[in-house]
Amino acid sequence: MAAKITRAPFWEITMNDISERLRVSLDELTDHLENGIIPFWLKNGRDAECGGFFTCFDDHGRPSGDTNKYLVTQTRMVWGFSALAGMYPSIKAYANAAANGVSFLIRHFWDYEYGGWYWKTAREGSAIDRGKVVYGQSFVIYALSEYTLSTRDPTGLEYAKKTFDLLQKFCADTYNGGYYENLERDWTVSEPGFAAGDRKSLDTHMHLMEAFTTLARCSGLEIHRRKLIEVISVILDKMTNKKHGCGLNQFTIDFSPLPAINIRRT
Repeated sequence: MAAKITRAPFWEITMNDISERLRVSLDELTDHLENGIIPFWLKNGRDAECGGFFTCFDDHGRPSGDTNKYLVTQTRMVWGFSALAGMYPSIKAYANAAANGVSFLIRHFWDYEYGGWYWKTAREGSAIDRGKVVYGQSFVIYALSEYTLSTRDPTGLEYAKKTFDLLQKFCADTYNGGYYENLERDWTVSEPGFAAGDRKSLDTHMHLMEAFTTLARCSGLEIHRRKLIEVISVILDKMTNKKHGCGLNQFTIDFSPLPAINIRRT
């Protein structure tokens, strides 16, 4: 019969015990990050032939499955390496990896006719889906602002600011508040239903809050701070169930709650 595992009641746990457990946990997490996660993505994530990043791998760490490139995953990789560049400034490989991702984004995802960023390209960068999804545009702002904060390369902030301005011009719902989320290449709002031109979501607006936070920190501009505060107010006032204290998921354009559905581009 297995021995019974016992542990001290919580009231017998001292602050020294907690501090030691936290130190051990931090050491374990740091080791896993520095000797597991980072080396894997630094070695396998970069697409040395075409630029940008691979994001799908088999259990041996080989690129597999979908080699198409999506705006939201490419920008998450840029954000990750940018954050690492800020955490470990002496390791230039992280800033170089982030710069590789930024270069691919500007060359292949940026729409040089209408502005903004395509949703999906083939591995080598040819556009597959030119739709403008605010969920993806927000990750561009987030990633490129972090990139400039970490590397001091002004290119990131330049394009983050351009993207922010396009959102204010084409996506801000000045009547109901918040932002239209699903649009086509020319910034016309998508059809209702599966294309979700008739919906707003907590998910997208939370990512806008995240993006505007980093943008305001990077630029120091009052307009970026003010729009951040507006998004926070929209989330608190229109997307939160006041009785239960939790966020709801999807809404009509004027913020009436709706049952959540799958959406074409997300």
